[in-house]
Amino acid sequence: MRRRLAWMLPPIVAAALLSAAPAVADSGVPYVHSEAFFYRLDPAHPLKIRVTARAAAGIDRVEAKLRRQSEEPYATVTGFTLVSGDNRDGVWEATYSVDIDAHTGTNYVQTVATSGDASGTSTAGFTACYQATYADLTMTPETVDTDHRDVTVRGRLLIQKSRDAAPEPARGTELSDGVNEPSAVTAADGTFAMPTKAKPQVVIQSRSSPVAACRVGQGLTPKITVQNSELTEARLVGAAQPVEVGTEVTVEGHATRQAPSGWVSAGGSHVTVSLDSGEGASELASGQADADGTFRITFQPPRSGRIVVGVQDEGWLTPSSREAGGLTLFHPSQIDDFALEPSGRYYINLIGALRRSELNGTTPIANAPIELEWSPDGKKWTRSATTTTWGDGRFSGSVELEQNGYWRARYRDDGTQPGTVSEARWYRAITPTRLVEFDASPEPVGRGRPVTAKGRLLYQRADGTWAPLANEYVSLESRIGKRVSGAASGWTRADGRVTISAPAHADGHWRLTFGPGRGYGAASTAEDFVDTKYKTNINSFDASPEPVKKGRTLTVRGRLNRDLGKWQGAPRTTVHIYFKPKGSSKWARIGAVKTDGYGWFRKAFKASRDGTWLATYKGNSAYLGTWGPTDYVDVR
Repeated sequence: MRRRLAWMLPPIVAAALLSAAPAVADSGVPYVHSEAFFYRLDPAHPLKIRVTARAAAGIDRVEAKLRRQSEEPYATVTGFTLVSGDNRDGVWEATYSVDIDAHTGTNYVQTVATSGDASGTSTAGFTACYQATYADLTMTPETVDTDHRDVTVRGRLLIQKSRDAAPEPARGTELSDGVNEPSAVTAADGTFAMPTKAKPQVVIQSRSSPVAACRVGQGLTPKITVQNSELTEARLVGAAQPVEVGTEVTVEGHATRQAPSGWVSAGGSHVTVSLDSGEGASELASGQADADGTFRITFQPPRSGRIVVGVQDEGWLTPSSREAGGLTLFHPSQIDDFALEPSGRYYINLIGALRRSELNGTTPIANAPIELEWSPDGKKWTRSATTTTWGDGRFSGSVELEQNGYWRARYRDDGTQPGTVSEARWYRAITPTRLVEFDASPEPVGRGRPVTAKGRLLYQRADGTWAPLANEYVSLESRIGKRVSGAASGWTRADGRVTISAPAHADGHWRLTFGPGRGYGAASTAEDFVDTKYKTNINSFDASPEPVKKGRTLTVRGRLNRDLGKWQGAPRTTVHIYFKPKGSSKWARIGAVKTDGYGWFRKAFKASRDGTWLATYKGNSAYLGTWGPTDYVDVR
């Protein structure tokens, strides 16, 4: 038996944990860094605290508080002495004797350095315990093999409280083999017997101790009779080749070992599965053979190559390997992040990324041709354009919009990499429009006079709402009987509204129309019938005399005319006379008169009060009505 790997806490421990102060001292807050040196073999068990501190205004005071983990401080250390430098940048030291039995375990030293009203802190740590060592270590039996692994480790655990004191038993201390907690407990004389399973390195580690023993570990190396191993069988199962990357593949087999009695099953042995792709083998998976030596390991191969199975049991069996067979993988391609982006009114960009599937994700396929396809129904596809992927596998291609439909990207199989198509995305190339708020006026309109049509052009957003469509060309059409003609046109304003006027020469139907234009569908209003009539007017109107005496006769006269290509008098037509008294806002009809054969009319009234006189013609099916001019008469 050989001993090795002894580890323990040194007799002097120096530790620095955290510094809470900034590194720049001239900010006003001192920079502080502390260290703790614990001399556990010194009979006084001194703790030396060393503090490095800097402050532009100088350090006024240094002190430290000692505590165990989250407990309240059990001591405050003052009396720090400047041992080097000055109070602006120096090193201070102080010493404190630690009672190990009272403060066993991890301790913290929190140091505070003060400069004026500012202070900085730093924390260091140390372990209060007595130096511990192992003595008289043995392991029985000394020679083991894979069939006989039970051993017992015996020895003594001692502590030394100072360099002047003799080692004494570390009674009641728990020991562990790294598996069982605890595996053994020391007796009053420090002896122990710890049963465990032999390994190439048997470890013993001290744990909790009632006598403040420091934790210490020791490694022991047994003599192992190594047996030969052999894989009698190794094969791939359930793998229809080629295998898509990411598919689970299983290898089965049987492991044996050469025991003194002959070849037997290597139950519990460690089995590995490796891939040799021509650039060296790499381990893919591992497992443990069942008690009868059989194993079944499932894994996901990252690439093509030879599958090699190995068996080993470090320190107990010689390693051996066997090829399970060749494996051919294929890596599907995929188009990710496919999207359609508008590019002006009449084009869109088809973007995406071509990638190849790998075991742990994907890798880009660079410089690959991409076909951009369109379909009206998502079933029958035609190629519209081509593009090429960049170095990162991404691509972008522009296509012209002609009609609504579906778009997708295609990568064709090139013999080395399988082809793929993206998901299909529908795009509305033709935006619906509509004309609303339509009206044609006046109704009726004088023949030859303008009809004014008003309306508003809207387009449908992608979310289904409607918005104004500005700066678009809208036409005004008229239909007389079966004949339709474009009467006039105009441009929509920012709010989508449009106003268009055209002369009316006969009774007819009017409507507004739009498009279709590039990117927008056609729209039209319902027809609005407008009746046309001949225009009329009253001229030479006069109420006289002016002024007139009250009670005397006042005569109203004038001429009613109609536009029949040229202005002519309107014969034998009734004209109505209205009067509005001074100070009133209401007209009162006070009489009617028929025109003569030339359109002239006159009618006498008795003057009664000041006011305004008016003649009107109400119109009929052929002529528009008219209001004549007015005349004010002063009655005295």
